[in-house]
Amino acid sequence: MPISKWQTFSDSSQTLLIDYGMDAKGDLLVLRLNFERGEYLEPIYIPREGPDGFNATDLFISYQGQDLIYVFPSATDKFYLYNSLGKLVEKYNYNDGDYTRFYISGFYSDIFYNQGEIMLPTINDTRFDDRDYFEKVIPFQKYDFTSRKFTDQVIYPEFVGGKFLPSNLSGGQISSYDSKTALINYPFSDSLYIYSFENKSIDAFYCGIENGHKTKFLDHVPDKEVSREYVVKEKNYEFAKTHNGKVYRLVSHLKNENSRELTPIDIIRRDLRGVTMIEYNPEDKSINYYEMPIARNFVFQENKLVVGGISIREDENQDTFRKFYVYQLN
Repeated sequence: MPISKWQTFSDSSQTLLIDYGMDAKGDLLVLRLNFERGEYLEPIYIPREGPDGFNATDLFISYQGQDLIYVFPSATDKFYLYNSLGKLVEKYNYNDGDYTRFYISGFYSDIFYNQGEIMLPTINDTRFDDRDYFEKVIPFQKYDFTSRKFTDQVIYPEFVGGKFLPSNLSGGQISSYDSKTALINYPFSDSLYIYSFENKSIDAFYCGIENGHKTKFLDHVPDKEVSREYVVKEKNYEFAKTHNGKVYRLVSHLKNENSRELTPIDIIRRDLRGVTMIEYNPEDKSINYYEMPIARNFVFQENKLVVGGISIREDENQDTFRKFYVYQLN
């Protein structure tokens, strides 16, 4: 599983790191690491082909429990519910006229589950070179399991209208703020957004990092070279999570603004991008910043943050080991 995505799952008895991706055969492999026991649980295999298959080359999952695993294949008009044996339990059609489907945004996609409804990051077939892209694409939509269709939506903030971005930064990420509200994170915005399920309102608050340069939006369609330079030099707010009443937001950025004068290749070779975790306290609106290692997994557990590195090693028995860093939260 050379490329994987991740999320976390918590209930009253455990906190799990859910690490998943395609295996060598193209089937879905779901690994669950229990931090209390310090070991992996039995892997879950879900076939790509056959009567229980999801038939896609990329996907996102939402692990809601042992036998409640939602699979959202890319570029398809449906999603699936599986159990822990890899058996298909239910199939859901999006039932939308413009071929709306799940938008896999980076490694940190998520959904918000609320009383028989889910809020999903979505995309349609609008071209990325369309000047009205941010007016024609709906970044988040609420799906109702009873009616089996979209029932509500969240649109992009007004300030991106008529602008362009590299395609992989145009989506968004959603997570739970509390039982009735969702936290919306856009990789290009220094603000976070809170969506209320009750009154359908959206509130914004600043949760960014001041490093001497305001994010630049493009007034033209970026080619590959422009996109590469943008991704290397601009800030990328990769995800946001709520834990113990505080909001934590991860941003990757240049370590020093002087590096902006270098070429993207030099920046990458010299390891000049860093990672900062932003801690926002809604009670007094205070913000703290913490320097983080380059890592893949960020798991909040009680008063700790467990950070998983990107490197792994194998011993002579072909057992795989991964290094984790444990931080004490204030």
